[in-house]
Amino acid sequence: MCPFYLVGMVVPISARFLAVRGIERALLFVPLLGRGLLELSISRFARCFGMLYKAGLPIDQCLDLAAGSAGTVLYPEIRAASEAVRMGQPTYIGLTGKVPAEYQDLWRIGEETGQLDRATEKISQLASERAELILTALARWIPRLIYLGVMGLVVSMIFRLAGQLGTAYESIIGNY
Repeated sequence: MCPFYLVGMVVPISARFLAVRGIERALLFVPLLGRGLLELSISRFARCFGMLYKAGLPIDQCLDLAAGSAGTVLYPEIRAASEAVRMGQPTYIGLTGKVPAEYQDLWRIGEETGQLDRATEKISQLASERAELILTALARWIPRLIYLGVMGLVVSMIFRLAGQLGTAYESIIGNY
């Protein structure tokens, strides 16, 4: 009886996780919003990784723990980086895909020079500033686009009403 109880708890949790992951991945394809969310995710990951690395944890553990702060957006890239470290390769080998080349280069330089903590601070700072810039611009333009859409709807309703009034007027005039 106990396993069925556990399955009843795990299935809704995993379904919710899959739904959130699907929504996050779908939002990445929205032109401005996707880039802002990616930059925000990179910033959170780099900041969390940097703190863990400064605390003295091994890189593979830092990657595993910091993966949760990035959300599901960067999870495959972080898992690949963690596997690369476990196989004896540099971390930046696994950080391909969604991670921009500029951040990969910063990570590589930090890893090669032994200043990975400073490199992750810089990555976090750059990604945070870019995310703020992008999301601020998006927040500034969304109301304008909504207003434009509402105006278009009102104009179309006016033309539709004018057309109906015109046909009604013609039918009234035609009867006389």
